[in-house]
Amino acid sequence: MRNKYPVLKQQMQSRVILFVLLLISLLQYDSRAQSLNITAIGTGQTTGHIATLTIVNTTGSTVRINGQTCYIPADGKYQPYVGIIPATSAPTGTSQVKVEGYCADVFALPVPADNPMPLISIWIPVLTPDNNVSQEGTNLLTTPAVPAFSTEDIPGLKQAKGFKALPTGATSPVM
Repeated sequence: MRNKYPVLKQQMQSRVILFVLLLISLLQYDSRAQSLNITAIGTGQTTGHIATLTIVNTTGSTVRINGQTCYIPADGKYQPYVGIIPATSAPTGTSQVKVEGYCADVFALPVPADNPMPLISIWIPVLTPDNNVSQEGTNLLTTPAVPAFSTEDIPGLKQAKGFKALPTGATSPVM
């Protein structure tokens, strides 16, 4: 029996091939990030150079790393941060990258110098409106990114359950 729809069959085959190629490129991207062993160490600072990433690249070739802005959650002991991982390249072997940023809780102490930061697997990438960095490289933070905060968000936040405004003139919560 002859196929009555040869054009549809050809289109379907083309779509399957395209899907497989896209899937392979996604798997290659993910495997590159997984071939990097990354640890973060605190500097004891609340602003400026807040952490140093040590990257061990076992891919056998230089990996181009995309710049990312992120929220670094607190570990319950020290302050959380907003950090910026710069766009860079990581050659095969071990390299270090300075993370610049600032604290997100002025009432907590910074992560002391030479102490481990929270694992980067829990760092949260934040989209930025002015992000002009090429996304052809590898993202160190592979969790889904959250949108950037803007002043237009404030009215909605004030309506959120659990929001409680500080008394007029207060600079910290009244306990």
